[in-house]
Amino acid sequence: MAWYFAVAIAGMLIGLRFRAGALVAATLVTAVLAFVLQTRGHGLGWPSLWAILESAVLLQFGYLAGLAGTILWRRLRR
Repeated sequence: MAWYFAVAIAGMLIGLRFRAGALVAATLVTAVLAFVLQTRGHGLGWPSLWAILESAVLLQFGYLAGLAGTILWRRLRR
């Protein structure tokens, strides 16, 4: 649970400051870390692949939330 929370927060922070290139790199790092963390305890299988997919999707949603926050902040400052 803490891993997913950390991934979502990382996505939000990337969305606040950086753009798509950073998101692609962060998605790769997230997928590799999720793979390593899941296969160490459970081996390779569908649950491991599902955890990788969940981590990547949470990162993407966090990124979109960060972008939305940045757009909202810029419009409120006008």
